[in-house]
Amino acid sequence: MVRALHPPAAVLPELPLGWCLRPGNEALHSVALPHGKTFLHCADIDAMPTLGALCERLRNLDRRGVVLKGCSAELANDIESAGGQSVVLSHSARIDLEGYKAPHKARNLAKKGAKEVAIREVPRDASTDASAEALLAAVRGTAEPRILYAYRTLPSSAARVFAAESNATKSWVGLLTLTRYGPASWHVELLVRHPEAPQGTMEHLVVEVAELLRKEGAKALNLGDVPMVMPRDDGEQIIGWDRFGPVNRALASLAPRLGKLVAHHYDVQGLYQWKNKFEPTWEPRALAGFPTLGPRDLLEMMRATGITGLFRK
Repeated sequence: MVRALHPPAAVLPELPLGWCLRPGNEALHSVALPHGKTFLHCADIDAMPTLGALCERLRNLDRRGVVLKGCSAELANDIESAGGQSVVLSHSARIDLEGYKAPHKARNLAKKGAKEVAIREVPRDASTDASAEALLAAVRGTAEPRILYAYRTLPSSAARVFAAESNATKSWVGLLTLTRYGPASWHVELLVRHPEAPQGTMEHLVVEVAELLRKEGAKALNLGDVPMVMPRDDGEQIIGWDRFGPVNRALASLAPRLGKLVAHHYDVQGLYQWKNKFEPTWEPRALAGFPTLGPRDLLEMMRATGITGLFRK
C-alpha cells in the first residue's frame, strides 16, 4: 500500500481539464502563434462565478483572438454562446472513485506488478525531475518528437508524484504525476512506463494511486485525453455526437486513418485500450477558438505543440 506524502490540497473551484487556478489577472502559459492568435494551453485565471465571466476575460486577453485546448463540453458551450467556436478532438477518461473497484483484468495485472514493483509517493524536487528525465529518455529514444504544452513535463510542477520502483534494482520503472482540476478531482499528467518494466507495473501504479485518492475522499481521477479515437456508448454512437457539427463529423470519420498515420510514434489505439481497461467514463474534449476557429488555428496549434511531428516518418 502506498503511503501519502502530501496531505490533500484545499478544495478549488471546478475548472476544465488542463487548466490550473492561480491568483492574478494575466493568462500565463500562453504561446503567440505565427498568425497572430494566442494559444492558451494552460490558462491561469481567477476564480469566476460563471464561465461567461471567463469569456469576458478572453475578450480582454488578446483582441486578435485566442485558441484554447482541452475544453470541457460545458466550457465549449459557454464559449460558443459568447460568439466563439469549438470542435471535439479528443476524449478524456474519468474514473469515478466513490465505491470504485478496478475491473477484474486490471486487478489481475496489478497483482502481477505488485510482486516485483513497489509504489511510493516521492518529493517534488530537482532530484525527482532528474530521475523523471532519465526515465523519459529511456522511453522516448531519440526519434520520437516531444509533445509540448499537452501536460506538465516536470514532476516538480505537478501537485503529487508517484514512482514505481523495481524491488530487484531499486530503479524507477514507472511514473505517475497528478494535478488537481476541481473539488476532490485529480488529473493524471505524466504516465510513463520503462520499456523493461515488469508486466502489470502501470496497472499496479494506477490501482494503488486510485485507492489512495479514494481513501482520502477524492471523487474523480482522470487518466487524461486520447486523441484521434472516438469512443462509443452502449448504443454504438460516438460519445458527444450530439454536439458534433459537419466539420466535427468529417474529422470523426477520418480519426481512425489519422491514428494509423501516427501509430509509429504514438499508438493512440493502444493508449485508448489501456485506459479503457479501467472502465472509465469517456468525456469529449474540444479545441475552442474565440472569436473564431479555423483550419489554420488547428494547424498552428499542432505546430506549436509538436503534434505535426507525429505525422513524419
